[in-house]
Amino acid sequence: HAQKGYTQVLGIPLFTWDFSTGLPSGWTSSNGNGNTLGVWEYRGPNTTPNTTMTSRGSCSGGSQQFTSISQSNGFMIFDSNYWDDPGTVCGGGFGTGPAPAPHNAWLITNSFALTGVTGAAVTFQQQFRNNAAILKVQYSINNGTTWIDMLTQQNVFPTAAAEWKTASFPSGAIGQTNVKLRFLFT
Repeated sequence: HAQKGYTQVLGIPLFTWDFSTGLPSGWTSSNGNGNTLGVWEYRGPNTTPNTTMTSRGSCSGGSQQFTSISQSNGFMIFDSNYWDDPGTVCGGGFGTGPAPAPHNAWLITNSFALTGVTGAAVTFQQQFRNNAAILKVQYSINNGTTWIDMLTQQNVFPTAAAEWKTASFPSGAIGQTNVKLRFLFT
Protein backbone atom coordinates (compact mmCIF):
# COMPACT_ATOMS: atom_id res chain seq x y z
CA HIS A 1 0.00 0.00 0.00
CA ALA A 2 2.44 2.67 -1.09
CA GLN A 3 1.11 6.15 -1.70
CA LYS A 4 3.07 9.29 -2.42
CA GLY A 5 4.56 10.47 0.85
CA TYR A 6 3.59 7.28 2.70
CA THR A 7 6.11 4.61 1.84
CA GLN A 8 7.92 2.06 3.93
CA VAL A 9 9.97 0.00 1.51
CA LEU A 10 11.92 -2.85 3.07
CA GLY A 11 12.13 -5.20 0.11
CA ILE A 12 9.86 -7.15 -2.18
CA PRO A 13 6.45 -7.87 -0.59
CA LEU A 14 5.86 -11.59 -0.08
CA PHE A 15 2.30 -11.16 1.25
CA THR A 16 -0.04 -8.21 1.59
CA TRP A 17 -3.11 -8.09 3.80
CA ASP A 18 -5.60 -5.30 4.24
CA PHE A 19 -8.94 -4.93 5.96
CA SER A 20 -11.02 -3.62 3.05
CA THR A 21 -13.56 -6.44 3.49
CA GLY A 22 -13.09 -7.10 7.21
CA LEU A 23 -10.87 -9.69 8.79
CA PRO A 24 -8.85 -11.36 6.01
CA SER A 25 -9.73 -14.95 5.15
CA GLY A 26 -8.10 -17.40 7.55
CA TRP A 27 -7.39 -14.78 10.23
CA THR A 28 -8.86 -15.09 13.73
CA SER A 29 -9.53 -12.64 16.55
CA SER A 30 -9.93 -14.14 20.00
CA ASN A 31 -9.35 -13.74 23.70
CA GLY A 32 -9.36 -17.43 24.55
CA ASN A 33 -12.73 -17.13 26.31
CA GLY A 34 -14.76 -18.31 23.35
CA ASN A 35 -16.88 -15.17 23.10
CA THR A 36 -16.85 -12.06 20.94
CA LEU A 37 -16.35 -9.56 23.76
CA GLY A 38 -12.91 -8.17 24.49
CA VAL A 39 -11.45 -9.00 21.07
CA TRP A 40 -9.89 -7.02 18.23
CA GLU A 41 -12.65 -5.35 16.21
CA TYR A 42 -12.94 -4.49 12.55
CA ARG A 43 -13.89 -0.90 11.76
CA GLY A 44 -14.85 -0.34 8.14
CA PRO A 45 -16.66 2.28 6.08
CA ASN A 46 -19.98 0.46 6.59
CA THR A 47 -19.64 -0.72 10.20
CA THR A 48 -20.99 0.88 13.36
CA PRO A 49 -18.82 2.48 14.59
CA ASN A 50 -17.09 3.16 11.27
CA THR A 51 -13.59 4.24 10.23
CA THR A 52 -14.03 7.76 11.61
CA MET A 53 -14.11 6.53 15.23
CA THR A 54 -11.29 5.01 17.19
CA SER A 55 -11.96 4.49 20.90
CA ARG A 56 -15.60 4.62 21.97
CA GLY A 57 -15.03 4.15 25.70
CA SER A 58 -15.38 6.57 28.60
CA CYS A 59 -12.05 8.28 27.96
CA SER A 60 -12.46 8.55 24.21
CA GLY A 61 -13.01 12.31 24.11
CA GLY A 62 -9.42 13.00 23.08
CA SER A 63 -9.12 10.16 20.60
CA GLN A 64 -7.43 10.91 17.33
CA GLN A 65 -8.92 9.55 14.13
CA PHE A 66 -6.86 6.65 12.81
CA THR A 67 -4.64 7.98 10.03
CA SER A 68 -3.10 4.94 8.35
CA ILE A 69 -2.68 4.98 4.58
CA SER A 70 -5.45 2.38 4.27
CA GLN A 71 -7.74 3.83 6.98
CA SER A 72 -10.60 4.42 4.55
CA ASN A 73 -10.65 0.68 3.74
CA GLY A 74 -10.91 -0.31 7.38
CA PHE A 75 -8.67 -1.26 10.27
CA MET A 76 -8.50 -3.49 13.33
CA ILE A 77 -8.65 -1.98 16.79
CA PHE A 78 -8.36 -3.30 20.31
CA ASP A 79 -10.52 -0.76 22.15
CA SER A 80 -9.47 -1.57 25.71
CA ASN A 81 -11.06 1.58 27.10
CA TYR A 82 -14.50 0.60 25.74
CA TRP A 83 -14.21 -3.02 26.81
CA ASP A 84 -13.36 -1.88 30.36
CA ASP A 85 -15.56 1.24 30.71
CA PRO A 86 -18.17 2.19 28.08
CA GLY A 87 -19.53 5.09 30.18
CA THR A 88 -19.42 8.81 29.48
CA VAL A 89 -17.22 9.99 32.38
CA CYS A 90 -13.54 9.19 31.94
CA GLY A 91 -12.59 6.76 34.69
CA GLY A 92 -16.06 6.79 36.18
CA GLY A 93 -16.72 3.13 35.63
CA PHE A 94 -13.47 1.25 35.26
CA GLY A 95 -14.19 -2.46 35.38
CA THR A 96 -17.88 -2.08 34.46
CA GLY A 97 -17.62 -2.67 30.71
CA PRO A 98 -18.76 -5.61 28.62
CA ALA A 99 -15.30 -7.25 28.95
CA PRO A 100 -13.43 -5.63 31.87
CA ALA A 101 -9.65 -5.69 32.19
CA PRO A 102 -7.32 -7.47 32.46
CA HIS A 103 -7.31 -8.02 28.71
CA ASN A 104 -5.55 -10.69 26.72
CA ALA A 105 -6.61 -10.63 23.08
CA TRP A 106 -4.95 -11.62 19.86
CA LEU A 107 -5.24 -11.29 16.13
CA ILE A 108 -3.75 -14.25 14.23
CA THR A 109 -2.98 -14.45 10.52
CA ASN A 110 -3.54 -17.42 8.27
CA SER A 111 -0.57 -19.74 7.67
CA PHE A 112 2.03 -18.75 5.09
CA ALA A 113 5.43 -20.02 3.94
CA LEU A 114 8.77 -18.26 4.26
CA THR A 115 10.55 -20.53 1.78
CA GLY A 116 12.92 -19.36 -0.91
CA VAL A 117 13.96 -16.24 1.04
CA THR A 118 17.00 -15.41 3.14
CA GLY A 119 15.14 -12.97 5.40
CA ALA A 120 11.70 -11.48 5.98
CA ALA A 121 9.96 -8.84 8.08
CA VAL A 122 6.41 -7.75 8.79
CA THR A 123 5.69 -4.05 8.31
CA PHE A 124 2.50 -2.38 9.51
CA GLN A 125 1.05 0.86 10.78
CA GLN A 126 -0.16 1.44 14.33
CA GLN A 127 -1.56 4.32 16.34
CA PHE A 128 -2.11 4.74 20.08
CA ARG A 129 -4.20 7.09 22.14
CA ASN A 130 -2.65 5.94 25.38
CA ASN A 131 -1.21 2.60 26.24
CA ALA A 132 -0.23 1.08 29.56
CA ALA A 133 -0.51 -2.44 28.18
CA ILE A 134 1.96 -4.79 26.51
CA LEU A 135 1.69 -5.23 22.77
CA LYS A 136 3.56 -8.01 21.00
CA VAL A 137 4.10 -9.25 17.51
CA GLN A 138 4.85 -12.97 17.65
CA TYR A 139 5.29 -15.82 15.20
CA SER A 140 4.61 -19.53 15.31
CA ILE A 141 5.92 -22.32 13.09
CA ASN A 142 3.78 -25.06 14.69
CA ASN A 143 0.22 -23.85 14.04
CA GLY A 144 0.10 -21.73 17.19
CA THR A 145 1.18 -24.33 19.74
CA THR A 146 4.03 -22.02 20.76
CA TRP A 147 4.65 -18.33 20.02
CA ILE A 148 7.99 -16.52 19.82
CA ASP A 149 8.26 -12.75 20.36
CA MET A 150 9.47 -10.61 17.46
CA LEU A 151 8.54 -7.17 18.83
CA THR A 152 7.41 -6.08 22.31
CA GLN A 153 6.07 -2.62 23.09
CA GLN A 154 5.11 -1.43 26.56
CA ASN A 155 3.92 1.93 27.94
CA VAL A 156 3.79 3.42 24.45
CA PHE A 157 3.29 7.18 24.27
CA PRO A 158 0.23 8.45 22.39
CA THR A 159 0.77 9.01 18.69
CA ALA A 160 -1.06 11.79 16.84
CA ALA A 161 -0.79 9.90 13.57
CA ALA A 162 -0.19 6.34 12.45
CA GLU A 163 3.43 5.23 12.57
CA TRP A 164 5.28 2.46 10.76
CA LYS A 165 6.57 -0.52 12.73
CA THR A 166 8.70 -3.39 11.50
CA ALA A 167 9.51 -6.72 13.10
CA SER A 168 12.07 -9.04 11.50
CA PHE A 169 11.57 -12.78 11.44
CA PRO A 170 14.49 -14.55 13.13
CA SER A 171 16.39 -17.28 11.31
CA GLY A 172 14.21 -19.97 12.96
CA ALA A 173 11.22 -18.81 10.89
CA ILE A 174 13.01 -18.54 7.55
CA GLY A 175 12.44 -21.59 5.36
CA GLN A 176 9.37 -22.71 7.33
CA THR A 177 6.15 -23.67 5.51
CA ASN A 178 3.57 -23.12 8.29
CA VAL A 179 4.23 -19.65 9.71
CA LYS A 180 1.61 -17.54 11.48
CA LEU A 181 1.78 -14.05 13.00
CA ARG A 182 0.01 -13.02 16.18
CA PHE A 183 -0.66 -9.45 17.31
CA LEU A 184 -1.17 -9.70 21.07
CA PHE A 185 -2.68 -7.07 23.38
CA THR A 186 -2.30 -7.88 27.06
